[in-house]
Amino acid sequence: MYLIFNNNFSLSKLSLKKIKTLLLLAFFIFSSLNIFAQSTSLISACSDFDAGPTAWPYVLVATTVADGASSQGAQTFTMNVTDTASGANFRVVKTTANGNFFFGPAIAITLGSNSITVPAVTFDRTVKFQFSSGDVEFDFLSLNGDTSDCVAILGCTDSTALNYNPTATIDDSSCVYCYYGCMDVLACNYDSLATCDDGSCLTIYGCTDTLACNFDPIATCDDGSCLNNFGCTDTLACNFDPLANCDDGSCLTIYGCTDTLANNYDPLATCDDSTCVYGYNVTFQLDLRGVTNITYTNPEVNGMFNGWCGNCTQLEDLNNDSIWEITIMIDSGSYEYKYSVDNWTIEENLFSGDSCTVSSNGFTNRILHVNQDTVLDPVCWESCDDCLSSSGPSSYNVTFKLDMSEYVGPPFTTPEVNGTFNNWCGSCWAMTDDNGDNIWEFTALLAAGDTVEYKFSADGWNIQEDLDSTGNCITVAFDPGAPNGWGYVNRYLVVDSEIELDAVCWNSCSECQGQTGISENDLSSVFVYPNPSSGLINIKTPSEASRIDVYSVLGKLVYSKTNKTNTNEHTINIKENGIYYISVYVGGEVISKKITIQN
Repeated sequence: MYLIFNNNFSLSKLSLKKIKTLLLLAFFIFSSLNIFAQSTSLISACSDFDAGPTAWPYVLVATTVADGASSQGAQTFTMNVTDTASGANFRVVKTTANGNFFFGPAIAITLGSNSITVPAVTFDRTVKFQFSSGDVEFDFLSLNGDTSDCVAILGCTDSTALNYNPTATIDDSSCVYCYYGCMDVLACNYDSLATCDDGSCLTIYGCTDTLACNFDPIATCDDGSCLNNFGCTDTLACNFDPLANCDDGSCLTIYGCTDTLANNYDPLATCDDSTCVYGYNVTFQLDLRGVTNITYTNPEVNGMFNGWCGNCTQLEDLNNDSIWEITIMIDSGSYEYKYSVDNWTIEENLFSGDSCTVSSNGFTNRILHVNQDTVLDPVCWESCDDCLSSSGPSSYNVTFKLDMSEYVGPPFTTPEVNGTFNNWCGSCWAMTDDNGDNIWEFTALLAAGDTVEYKFSADGWNIQEDLDSTGNCITVAFDPGAPNGWGYVNRYLVVDSEIELDAVCWNSCSECQGQTGISENDLSSVFVYPNPSSGLINIKTPSEASRIDVYSVLGKLVYSKTNKTNTNEHTINIKENGIYYISVYVGGEVISKKITIQN
């Protein structure tokens, strides 16, 4: 295809020359404006920022107490961000009327204008803006109305160049002296900015893509007519491609069942018409050798393939080897299922983390994929392995016991256990007292190796334990929003075997009748000194401490150390003033100490 121009073409050479001149002039004027030559700066490269703490290494100081009355006024920070580091934040740090520091919440840095004003007060104070990353790029920065000098003006600084910018502070190599290119406005590669023609003009229009089905070998200018979406263009074919504009001869038109595994497979078919018929024999095997925790007459398998029908698919043990079996025909597909006994009298309690299970809509079941005749391996009750497998279990039964014989508090109906294992659900794990001895119990299947947090409550969280954070069965989870500064104080447990926990008293780590879970001597044998401290803290334990964690009053982990030196004496350094909580892990216990840092 060729582009032909006749004598009626509306633009004369003179008018084209005028247009070209105007465009070139506009370019020079446009490129010389400071607003389009403004550069950017990184926080890390700007001297306006002071060094800060590890988590907030870059600091803008708006005012300090030393500024006197001027520090009482409103403090405003504004930054126009052109490129933000992923996850970068800033926050406000200020002193309050009593002289203590207040650390504002982290605020995400976004593209465009980021601005915040700290209101005026009636006392001298310090106000700082802290930043988590130095990789944030900006083209404008103002602190209390004063504009930063960190942003430069880019442009051509050569006064002999056509686009010389007298306001530029840094030469950006944009100077134009003689710009070569095609100066023919009728060419497809016309360059409106060119001042010197280089003979490169192209004027023959057509499809220049050699891979297109309408490729024109003579064309020098592509006119957008190329057809290169190859595929089947026959609307009657099963692989018709509505986007194709070039037929590649791939059309398929013989319909039938194309699955070689189907009962009605058609070897001549090229298009599957969804008529395939499937059915595979699947043998289920339930291993009950040595299983003593259930009482049963007849096991059964229930799943999506039989509508969870109860005892309609009963297993048999014809050879009396305690491995129960049944073979049924199931269509190809994926199915959830589980074993039960005696028409759902008892059903498996499966663990969601096991390799043979899947969890959805609050239920955990076994999973089965059917695409051929299958004999499933024998599996033990509530397990992915057979009953004699040497591999360790993925879950254990844990029995919780709560002694309410010495309970003093609001009246209750039913205690319950809540924790990380049931998403603190309230009354979903209600405890029972079958023998009326006021010791309530609940048994659940928990993941092997997990360390879980939990506590006892009653009547859907109507009442709950108020635990002592120093107990030997206690762990502390800090919450920045907690009014007491501590957060959540819970019991903890490592699930490493089948466990039947000792009955403990309400709010206690020990049995009722006055026994204690940890002696005062044990607590006092952990020394944290000096307190208050200027930053260096000495920690001495009666035996080797496995780990030491330090949390701010807002619950942020500011220090953590795992002991690899087999020593019971440690020295740590906390530089920033404030109140901290030190958790020392000794002999399976967590002992928490409060300390004040005053530099």
